[in-house]
Amino acid sequence: MNEPRFKFRPGDKVEKLQGYHYPGVVVAAFHVPSSGKERVVVEADHPNFLGMLHIFSPEQLTARK
Repeated sequence: MNEPRFKFRPGDKVEKLQGYHYPGVVVAAFHVPSSGKERVVVEADHPNFLGMLHIFSPEQLTARK
């Protein structure tokens, strides 16, 4: 069986590219069953919204240090 391939994996530090500032850590990556599209769950690590979870498409994110 083939392992799914994802742009981002749990533990990766990322941030949102445009719009509101959302830095965080990837906690899950999955493919939507109905469409097959990749989605990434990011837990915020900014003090103003620490622990908040948000689902993004990988195109909305960039890696950070």
